[in-house]
Amino acid sequence: MIETTARLVQAKGYHGTSLNDILKECDAPRGSLYFHFPEGKKELVLEAMKAGIEQVNEAIKTSLDSVENPADGVMSVYLILAQTMEESNYRMGCPVSSVVLDLPDIESELAEICREAYRKWTQMYCDAFMRAGIAPARALRLAKAVQAASEGAILMSRSERTVTPIEEIGKEMAVMISNVDAQKPNLKNIRKTEDSPDA
Repeated sequence: MIETTARLVQAKGYHGTSLNDILKECDAPRGSLYFHFPEGKKELVLEAMKAGIEQVNEAIKTSLDSVENPADGVMSVYLILAQTMEESNYRMGCPVSSVVLDLPDIESELAEICREAYRKWTQMYCDAFMRAGIAPARALRLAKAVQAASEGAILMSRSERTVTPIEEIGKEMAVMISNVDAQKPNLKNIRKTEDSPDA
């Protein structure tokens, strides 16, 4: 049920996915759904999102931790995303973006889990960039750029039904990180500026 829900929500959005869709897709009785998820659709979607977020967490962590150059790690994340997109016939993508686009109540648990996922992914990139010697303020901006670019790449890929946008944007992000990484000897001279409130 969780896997089916994740797949349907990513493809059709939160409001576009009904309980009947989920039950039909996974061939499960309604009573079984409410036995495992007493709160119904909301609880099921939350669990599906948590599972999807954890998969992304692991992909980013593994990609960044397995290389010395964070640019290679970023490229690895994008290649994983491209593979997932292609294997799902351009239906899968970010486990939270489709829910965000459905405009959940800002105070809802759905909205909070989306915000927390974006914060965590951005911080994971930021930490990797700082480990490479990039100043914290710039590392955070780069991390946000990498995360935002991946979201746009997903939409373009689904629209064009090709992984080319993901691959090309991933390469540009990797080049951007490499260029900054190559400037590390000069970063000491501008670190105070980068970390200032106006940076």
